[in-house]
Amino acid sequence: MTQRRLCYLQYSRLNLPTTVLEISVADSLRREVNTTRALLRAEEELQDDTQEPPEAKVDDDWLFRWRDCASEVSGEELQYLWGKVLAGEVKAPGSFSLRTLEFIRNLSTQEAEIIAVLSEFNIAGVVYREAKECLEDKGVTFDTLLYMQDIGVLSGVEAIGMSMNWKSLDGTSFKQVLTSNSMALILSGDDAGTAISLPIYKLTSIGQQVLRLGKFGPNIDYLKKVGEHLKGQGVNVVLAKYYDVAPGQIHWFDGYNL
Repeated sequence: MTQRRLCYLQYSRLNLPTTVLEISVADSLRREVNTTRALLRAEEELQDDTQEPPEAKVDDDWLFRWRDCASEVSGEELQYLWGKVLAGEVKAPGSFSLRTLEFIRNLSTQEAEIIAVLSEFNIAGVVYREAKECLEDKGVTFDTLLYMQDIGVLSGVEAIGMSMNWKSLDGTSFKQVLTSNSMALILSGDDAGTAISLPIYKLTSIGQQVLRLGKFGPNIDYLKKVGEHLKGQGVNVVLAKYYDVAPGQIHWFDGYNL
């Protein structure tokens, strides 16, 4: 071994602990910054929330998992997602499963952007499949839907004739509500035995949780198409704004008949 090589190895041995420590400190700092940014996103999301705080608290194990996941991402889009995840869990503990956290953890920025766009078309946990023009106007092609099925967000993309049925929420007359972002279709009729249906792509359990995280507003043209389809089944349809009062309860306003 040459004298130069020996000196180099001795120098490396002396400086290796310092280098490892510097990397460790830098990594810890990066994780703290990422987590803080996600927390700020959550605070922004909760700032104007009118829902009554729930009595239940967020599970400690869930919080530890969330922190680990949020600390790993530096991209603004993904930090936004983690902020919304935390805000949603604070408002309704149990909204996002540990499996969903792992799913989001493995999302690329591009996949997160596609999911954000698709969230615009989430109505009551499904996507109305006969609004092809509305979907394609936003870049949601059949190939996009197939990809969402491949990663576990949607199901039934290739299933012809898949539909979702809803019965009345009331025993004396027909009443049903289908929500989509900040808008709702308020359905009513005289016959409590009425059932309505839509041809759909179905969101998986993970898909339903993840698509709540999209930041797009409602697509009014899309909702009108859904409303017209349901109106053809003999029910009255009102398109209205709404906000959450408590888990499973809403207050709607500024409605108009379709």
